[in-house]
Amino acid sequence: MKLYCKIVLLLIVGLVSLHFNVRGQCMTLPQPLFLQAPDSICAEKKELVIKASKVALNGAKYLWRMPLKDTLTADSILRIVSPSVIYSGNYSVAIVVDTCRTAFFGPINVQVIGVQRTNADTVKTVITCGSSEILLNSTYKLSGKITGQWVGTEGVTFDKLNAPTTVAKGLKEGESLAIWMLSTSVCPFFLRDTFLIRREITPVLQTDGVTLNIGEASKTIHLGQVAGSNLDLIKDVTITVTKQPKNGTIEILSDGKRLKYNRGTKFTGRDAFELKVCNLRCQNLCSGAVPYTIDVFFDERYPNVTIPKILAPNEATNANAFRIEKVEDYPKNELLIMNRWGSVLMKFVNYNNNIAWNGIGENGILPAGAYYYIFQAEDKDGKPLKPLTGIFYIIN
Repeated sequence: MKLYCKIVLLLIVGLVSLHFNVRGQCMTLPQPLFLQAPDSICAEKKELVIKASKVALNGAKYLWRMPLKDTLTADSILRIVSPSVIYSGNYSVAIVVDTCRTAFFGPINVQVIGVQRTNADTVKTVITCGSSEILLNSTYKLSGKITGQWVGTEGVTFDKLNAPTTVAKGLKEGESLAIWMLSTSVCPFFLRDTFLIRREITPVLQTDGVTLNIGEASKTIHLGQVAGSNLDLIKDVTITVTKQPKNGTIEILSDGKRLKYNRGTKFTGRDAFELKVCNLRCQNLCSGAVPYTIDVFFDERYPNVTIPKILAPNEATNANAFRIEKVEDYPKNELLIMNRWGSVLMKFVNYNNNIAWNGIGENGILPAGAYYYIFQAEDKDGKPLKPLTGIFYIIN
């Protein structure tokens, strides 16, 4: 028995009546069909919809030939949710009734704009050793109707604003961002290539001396916390002792930003040493031989009393809080903690190490930075002693 199918063809070129053979059967098409689709859409932004004219034929299905693989739909609409660039290309369609199938008609071309992202798509870190400019090269090139534009954080400019390879200028010390953004008329800023730029700098250290009371056998020096240091802008440094002290030794601690001075037995007076500090990422960025002095003395006002120079509130326990050595020898005392403007933040009467301060003020942990102290006490006869004053640092 012969199978006769009335089938409507998909045509893009015009409205004409055509004949075609299906499985050897000649069919007459009463009217043509059309394919409708956008020229381009944004990848992963919305649904790709391709429509064909409907066929008034019982049991008719639509067989779509796509860039990936053929697919069959019951109606005249093909929907692809969150398409990626692999769906760019030509689309054609054929009508299927039972085992009868027409030829494929079309094609119609659709461009899905975007790229295939991978787990390797991360912010790229680039380093410039001292220079305020650096060459940037994005792997995302321009093609067809895709345009590009560089944007940066405040002060950053580009010699070629609309090319994937450019020179970023005006970089500040520390970190800046530069972003290469791709767009089309229908997909603004659909892709970004982000560069984190680190402008490394030369370590700068102050030359102020360090005081060591005679009751102390050693002193830890936090290079990242001393006034005048810019080590907060440097990720890693290397420290070299270019001149050891004559009356003690300098030990570089494991974190690379602290030193420990160990004094010689029974030494008092002034000792000296020199440091060379280099940027670990940029070995050409080094300080010169920076001189330091150590003053080892005996304070007649408060024999062996030692005021802490560093307090880390996030690590504070009673064992490493603001403990004043030998404070028990002066039970009648007063301790004031002030900020750099002289405002009193904390006041303690008869301070003792059983309730040592942990760096918390009225509004929580005090911010990192320099603070001042005034410690005043009475001697055993009730006579007021001259106050001890100085600076200490809170670090987080």
